Amino acid sequence: MIDLESYRPRMMSFALGRTKTREEAEDCVQDAMVKAFSGQDRLINRAPESVNVWLFEILNRTILDSRRTASRSPLPVSMHPASD
Repeated sequence: MIDLESYRPRMMSFALGRTKTREEAEDCVQDAMVKAFSGQDRLINRAPESVNVWLFEILNRTILDSRRTASRSPLPVSMHPASD
């Protein structure tokens, strides 16, 4: 079994440079870790470099998906009446 948790600090650094907030970066890293955990059986006996590439590709796609989802979300509507 691969120690995915050891990659978390580097993944967080990567995500912080590509997201708007720390919270968004943390969410993306967590989502990527869950995806990686479910698919790690395919990486047994692979070189650490290929694990690194695989993890960061998952993270990069997760960040892009997060941006797409955010751009489709409706803007919040103010509950206060407009003042003239």
